[in-house]
Amino acid sequence: MNTPFDSLTARALAALGTIDDRLLRLIGGCLLIVAIAAVTTRSVVPQYRQFAAANNNAAIIETLSTQHIDVSAEIDATRSDIDRQTRRIRGELAGLPAARLEAFVIGKLQTASWRHDLEMHSIEPNPGERTNRYQETLFRLELEGSYRSILDWMEDLARDAAFLVVQEVQLTADTSDAADPLIRARLQLAAYRFEEA
Repeated sequence: MNTPFDSLTARALAALGTIDDRLLRLIGGCLLIVAIAAVTTRSVVPQYRQFAAANNNAAIIETLSTQHIDVSAEIDATRSDIDRQTRRIRGELAGLPAARLEAFVIGKLQTASWRHDLEMHSIEPNPGERTNRYQETLFRLELEGSYRSILDWMEDLARDAAFLVVQEVQLTADTSDAADPLIRARLQLAAYRFEEA
């Protein structure tokens, strides 16, 4: 059974048989040159583009170096930004020695108490657990004052001492003065200090 493809193949082979050897070599040489050009283009052009980009970058750097641009202000701004981010990530206690942690936190708590007219009856620091690279220090304290003062004190701590975590709160009221009862607050706070490995 003859198909149209078979007849086309037979005609192409017959036509190829009539082609001169020199013409056949010439066609083969042209095909070889086209193949070499394609391979060269695929391998050389990307490398040339990389070279041109690197050469352009070198020219830009050379131009900038002759302009004597002062980048010290940018470097200082970047360093201060890094320091600010480090404090944000590690907390306000990042650069504080472990021996001064308790005094620092107690000072913050007492300052906030005085600001809001609260009486601090006791404060007791205790070591806590170590989690990942943070050392926990627990603070048990008792405060006494009006409900509004205690609320303002807690909001003040959230704003100014965000490194403290309130873990436990107990409020009891002294109802002997019905107009403005005193509230006694027992709290447990935790401070976390980042420790270098």
